[in-house]
Amino acid sequence: MSPASVVANELESSFDLDKSYGRRLVRRRVSWAWHLLLEFDIESSVEEQERDWIVNPPLLARDVGQGFDQVRLNLRRSQYTHPARNEGMNGTAVLFTFEVDFDRIA
Repeated sequence: MSPASVVANELESSFDLDKSYGRRLVRRRVSWAWHLLLEFDIESSVEEQERDWIVNPPLLARDVGQGFDQVRLNLRRSQYTHPARNEGMNGTAVLFTFEVDFDRIA
């Protein structure tokens, strides 16, 4: 089942000194988290999608100037909101949290 809406937003980043620049105070991103919200028109399950993302994490294109062409998004958490049994036609909403893996991708 395809979601009725998809929204992706950055959640947080953290930075630390990049020691490869010696005494220069250059910072680099060391963590980066994203939220992905999927909303469905009916009650839905995303277990199959979660399994796929665990085995084959999605890739995110990055600014080549940062040193990496793309990064891997590792699924960290899923939060579900299901419709109340006797309320309208609301569907399931799932908020996924992804943590970026900065290792080079071959």
